[in-house]
Amino acid sequence: MKYQAADPKGKILELLRKCMIKRTETLTDPAIVDMIDIPTLLEHINTYITRFYITTNEGHDSDASVKETSKLLFICVQRIVVKKKYSILNYLDHLPENSHIVLYVKRCVRAVGKRNTTGDEKTPDGTPPFMEEMEKLFARIDDDIFSGAVEDLYNFMDIHPEQNANLEQFMSKCIYASLIRKAFVEIRKCRLERKPLIPGDSVRRILPEETLSYLDKNNQIIACIDEFTALLSGSPAATLGQPHQKSTPPS
Repeated sequence: MKYQAADPKGKILELLRKCMIKRTETLTDPAIVDMIDIPTLLEHINTYITRFYITTNEGHDSDASVKETSKLLFICVQRIVVKKKYSILNYLDHLPENSHIVLYVKRCVRAVGKRNTTGDEKTPDGTPPFMEEMEKLFARIDDDIFSGAVEDLYNFMDIHPEQNANLEQFMSKCIYASLIRKAFVEIRKCRLERKPLIPGDSVRRILPEETLSYLDKNNQIIACIDEFTALLSGSPAATLGQPHQKSTPPS
């Protein structure tokens, strides 16, 4: 930002933009995206856009360097959204809800959702696209309620509130429906207070202490069984301390 302010037509800023182009090209790789400090990146982008882009009528009267840099930053955000999808909303807690970057990220998430549902109105197996998306989210919840799927489902509904009827349809068949509703309240509370939530935190916070204790003990038993089985099988990929599937709350 200091080069944009001090020397907008200088060689250093031009070189930085070339580096940004190369870096942006790598954002098609999910592994690269996972390595990025997304909250810090979004904060810096928001600061730049607010200072140099929005203050000049959303770029209409900006000089060429601001337009070009802003374009690269927007492309960067778009590519991260494509890889993170609804989970990108988990990284916005430290930013004002009406800030330009938050509004832009949500617009990108909606665009990705619409792009995934354009063309045929139904998937090859006859399932409407939004229903298929929700089915995947509930399958993840059923597999591991602490995986972050509950937060992703909340984000999905934040972007697509018109899908509430379909949500209720899935909820009626989900054994964790009560936990999900309570977790939604916790997520909303944290969002209003701008408190970060790691995947699964919303569920952990609403569970009774005895349930959490039960899960911890159960996971320890599963870990011991997995390690013992690995030793018996002699599998080279199986080692002590290898991550194992977590237990979910007893129904």
